[in-house]
Parts: sequence; structure tokens; C-alpha cells
Amino acid sequence: MARINPFDDAEGSYYVLFDGEDHHSLWPSFADIPAGWTVEHGPAGRQACLDHIGDGCPGPRPATAA
Repeated sequence: MARINPFDDAEGSYYVLFDGEDHHSLWPSFADIPAGWTVEHGPAGRQACLDHIGDGCPGPRPATAA
């Protein structure tokens, strides 16, 4: 039986984590939250968390980038 990567499980429950330096991460809700990160969104489905990152979180570019 093949194992599913917990970050790719479309049926899984996730958080969106934030590290205070404008970095965001999709994180499985069953796993311990790493030191220095806080929950910004969730728990929610994978797509809802990805949508949150895509819609409301800053990207990797500086805010002054055009």
C-alpha cells in the first residue's frame, strides 16, 4: 500500500502557519507546530488553506515590487 505524503493529502486537515517574517506554510493539523511558528488559519481542508495563502498572504517578493 502506497503512503500519502501528509502535505499532499487532499482529504487531510491543515493549518496555515506564520513565522512573523512574512513566511507562511501549509502544515498538517496532526503534527506539532514547529517553534517560532503560529497558526494563522485553520484547521481547514487543504484547498481552503492554499486559497488562504494565495488570497491573503504576502508573496515571496518585497512589498515594493511592481
